[in-house]
Amino acid sequence: MAMNKQVFRLFLLSIAIFMTTAFSASGAVKSPSVSTPDFAYPEKVSANAQRSLEAALASGDDIAMLRSLMNLTLAQNAISSDRMPELLERIDSLTQAASSPDIQSLLYLLQARIYSDIYNSERYSISERPTPPGDRPSDYKVWSARQFGQCIIELCNAAMADERSLLRKPLADYKTIITANTLTYTFYPRL
Repeated sequence: MAMNKQVFRLFLLSIAIFMTTAFSASGAVKSPSVSTPDFAYPEKVSANAQRSLEAALASGDDIAMLRSLMNLTLAQNAISSDRMPELLERIDSLTQAASSPDIQSLLYLLQARIYSDIYNSERYSISERPTPPGDRPSDYKVWSARQFGQCIIELCNAAMADERSLLRKPLADYKTIITANTLTYTFYPRL
């Protein structure tokens, strides 16, 4: 029962993180300082996100770092899915270096979401792959469906490892990366 509750919370959180537009008529709260990139021009978005990411890392602004990383990932994937391994490595290194448990948890969820999207985009061919014996290879392009599932579960569990710390963080502090309506802030006020 506790595992189902945890999975449900992770599912809700991952949906909230990756919503990039506000609900127009539902009283959504959107930070006025955040502009939505035009992903019709992924090269431009990628270059801007890279600059923003470097600036956020230099200034220690973890939330701006995460927003920039999300934009960079979306833009790079729009250009070519071949860029995902490099981005996943970068996200992993930033996750390991994250100083706060909330940002680390959000980075774990970002990785889980990317792996989930990769699996869903190639579900049929991945489902046909046999699970090789031994440890999961580092190259996700040879993973079986079971290995994708294991990786996603491990990342979600890692994201929830410090649940008490997450419950102390107000959701409103993350307006630039999590778009939610006023009901969400009312009934789910904490990260």
